[in-house]
Amino acid sequence: MKPFKTKQEIAELKREFVDGVGKSDVWSVSGLNQLSNEDLIKRLVQIDNQSTLMKWRILWILRQRYDSDTLFGQYIAELRSDPAQTLCLGNQMDIYRAWNAGKFCETYCINDLSEISISQTAIYELSRPANEAVSGDVFNAIRYKKVPVSDVKRMLEQAKAVSTIETQELILEADKIDTWLTDIEPELVDVINYHTENRRMELIQELCNMDSKNINKKQALKEICDIAKSYTHFVPIKMIIKELEKLLP
Repeated sequence: MKPFKTKQEIAELKREFVDGVGKSDVWSVSGLNQLSNEDLIKRLVQIDNQSTLMKWRILWILRQRYDSDTLFGQYIAELRSDPAQTLCLGNQMDIYRAWNAGKFCETYCINDLSEISISQTAIYELSRPANEAVSGDVFNAIRYKKVPVSDVKRMLEQAKAVSTIETQELILEADKIDTWLTDIEPELVDVINYHTENRRMELIQELCNMDSKNINKKQALKEICDIAKSYTHFVPIKMIIKELEKLLP
């Protein structure tokens, strides 16, 4: 578990955060009365998005400081039991969804939901662990496009279906290869062994009955080619045989 910051460090971070807030047009309260209804709603959405994004990232940072969900859950339970703690954290599922969203935003460098035109609900869908394998591709496809959440869900399901089919095809292909190796290779080996061993014994018997002056290079070359032909399914040997055959009459 990572160590917590001291009270002094936390106070300093709060001060820096507040100072930064004061410099941001989004968080500034000056001039609100002069804004139109449309602009006020837009500002409200921006503030809600940024505050939610900040909550997600903070919870994700906290989650990383614990070795398991159980330990993190115990920490949250302790916070809830503290009568001096007024922070509304939501239920366990809300916190789980929030830190997963924070993890997703960190992974894809999301610092402003309004800027990329993706809703909080869409981020919750993208950040679900069950969607992790395809969420990156879907995110890249919908960013800046204001895609409805229903379409995001559909795209995620379609992407998972395609991914599943591709995985099944790879497994099936691997099974076919394994089957071929299991069923065919022993047969090839048996054939190779049979021809090679029998021809070798025949050759030895013939050579035993011959003296050196009766053995010529062409005969030896032919015997080598005959034995090697049992291995023609190996491309390099097949090429060598072709070259050797050029030397035969």
